[in-house]
Amino acid sequence: MNLKAADNVLNRQFATEFRHTKWATDVTEFNIGSSKVYLSPILDLHDNRIISATAGPSPSVKMVTDSLRMAIDTLNAGDKPLVHSDQGFQYRHTLWRDTLREAGLTQSMSRKGTCLDNAVMEGFFSHLKEEWLPPQGGMVTHPETRNSRRVSHGTH
Repeated sequence: MNLKAADNVLNRQFATEFRHTKWATDVTEFNIGSSKVYLSPILDLHDNRIISATAGPSPSVKMVTDSLRMAIDTLNAGDKPLVHSDQGFQYRHTLWRDTLREAGLTQSMSRKGTCLDNAVMEGFFSHLKEEWLPPQGGMVTHPETRNSRRVSHGTH
């Protein structure tokens, strides 16, 4: 079941002094050979580190919710981050929203057609694809040929 979009609570205020106060997420698609793979990371806006990520053959509600649950498992008692995404169908689904509600987290969504509202995730995906996907297609299989720190430790 899809519901209306949540408010843009984040409102491009990406900076935060503490961990686990603001998270961002999105889904991106990779073409690897003749296959498509979808990635759903959750990024902490404090230090631009990936907290959790799931991948699969389709951008399913289950895939993004599994990533959210993995991120929730990293929280300390009392941590209640704002979770920001675009308006994708996965983030309007009751399973996603119920998972947020049960954990006491606040949902935020970009305005329709406004990718700058989730610029941190868009930038992360851009760097990820630049570093790990050569122009001729395929994936880099030897991380030593690329700066693998950027993927595992954020985008700075």
